[in-house]
Amino acid sequence: MALLRRLAVNAPRNVRVLSSSPPSRDDLDLNFNSPKDAFKSKKTSELVRAYFVYQICSVNWLVENNDMLSEIISIQKSLEENFTRKMDELGAQIQAAGPAKDTVAKIAEEFRAFRELIFSVLGLLRKQIAECLLHIDGLEMRHRKKALIFQGIPEAENEDCTSTILNILNGKLALKDIAICNITVAHRLGSPSKDHPRPILVRFSGLDVKSAIWKAKTGLKGTKVSVKEFLTKTRQSIFTKARQHFGMRSCWSQDGVIVVRTADGKRHRISSMDELKPLLDKYPMKSDGSSTA
Repeated sequence: MALLRRLAVNAPRNVRVLSSSPPSRDDLDLNFNSPKDAFKSKKTSELVRAYFVYQICSVNWLVENNDMLSEIISIQKSLEENFTRKMDELGAQIQAAGPAKDTVAKIAEEFRAFRELIFSVLGLLRKQIAECLLHIDGLEMRHRKKALIFQGIPEAENEDCTSTILNILNGKLALKDIAICNITVAHRLGSPSKDHPRPILVRFSGLDVKSAIWKAKTGLKGTKVSVKEFLTKTRQSIFTKARQHFGMRSCWSQDGVIVVRTADGKRHRISSMDELKPLLDKYPMKSDGSSTA
């Protein structure tokens, strides 16, 4: 309850809600100039509702502004931890109550119903956050579909990355039809390092150009140069996890989707960790590092 009271008194202003029209105001809120008096007029259910609206609005604001995805998960975890702690405190108070059994039984029943309500809403919130994260990751991957990353290309002072990439495409990959106009962006990623050359991110003018290069990448075998798709951070972690479990030859990416070939020869298309986890359980890793059915 103290948590809800703090939210009522110190609630942030100007939190935008994703809706087509402004929500109607509660008539009770118009009768009080003091936030504390307004708080005292509310029922527990109204305060809980207000708290969830505040949290969901915060999530919507982050999604709308494409803020760090980890912040969305942090909000959900903080919400769940706060309510779990309050449930434990209330449970301890009920256990320590006096001998008035009828009163204790009534409070215990209300507590049980309230607990079920809270955790059902938390489950729904968790599901909605997961869907938001998946949707945002898909949008970001769509933005990266025309891009590839080239690795192993030596760096030179005052280099022209566009010309360097074009020479590789026309020479080693024998793609003579690709011209400089087909490359929209080409630049190094990260800070300079003496140990190894930085990768080059290249964006192409169309998916057809990118696809032609992706299909011809076998021409780089035997060289120090390699090419990979520009995966999102989430999909790159999924790709790394899949390769560690199933092996490098059984995992690859295609148009931003992770493809896994399992021991039974089946191919599985994966774009989230929730899709990978069942495969990790179904095909456990052998002691020699390979997986089996």
